[in-house]
Amino acid sequence: MEGYPTAWLVDSAGGKIGPTSVDEVTPPPAPVTLEPGGRATTTFWYDNPGDRSPPCPTTAATGISVTPPGQSGRLAVPIAVTVCRTGVVVGTTPVTSGTAESLF
Repeated sequence: MEGYPTAWLVDSAGGKIGPTSVDEVTPPPAPVTLEPGGRATTTFWYDNPGDRSPPCPTTAATGISVTPPGQSGRLAVPIAVTVCRTGVVVGTTPVTSGTAESLF
């Protein structure tokens, strides 16, 4: 696979919070070959409501919905964070092999 996963935050009912991710352009994507059972990494980021001025209305995100590049199936990653209910920005980095940060 090569490229960026598509991801977004979800609430406890599975509803989408905010927009779909934008691609972090550095570093550029490179091909990743995964054997069956192999793992790949991306970094998922979102803006912090505590750093916004003026403050935004917040909500609880309980997961990240992730679609790996070139795939149609979604994966669910459980989390527990407070995010902006509106105006949130989320992003992903290119997929790399291994388990450096977030697994999917």
